[in-house]
Amino acid sequence: MYQKFVPLGILVFLVALVGFVFHIALQTAAQCRRYAVFYLCGMHWRKASQLSALSLGALLLCALSVCGLILFLSVRLSWAAQFGLLFQPSNLYVTLGMLVISFLTALIVPYIQMKHTTPVTLIRRNER
Repeated sequence: MYQKFVPLGILVFLVALVGFVFHIALQTAAQCRRYAVFYLCGMHWRKASQLSALSLGALLLCALSVCGLILFLSVRLSWAAQFGLLFQPSNLYVTLGMLVISFLTALIVPYIQMKHTTPVTLIRRNER
């Protein structure tokens, strides 16, 4: 019965993954000037990737805490049974997979965006 929802689940996973990648790319583009100033002060580009991953980690930690609370309450108060929800280990595996992919993306995308650009170019391009 649940096998007919697998293609839909894969589609949702891929859409969420593309959303993560674009979010990280936009976040990095918005922070390029700051990263360039940090680079001029002695920070390496790899540290910019780590800063991006750290900010994404803080965001995901907040989201996970809210989702964990909702999951705990739904199991504790039997909301899952009332709404016909099914929680299985596969849900956890998919979620953890998305988190790992998002962290890897947060480490790779800023490095790719900035490795061939000079800090002066980034500062001039992003003047306000």
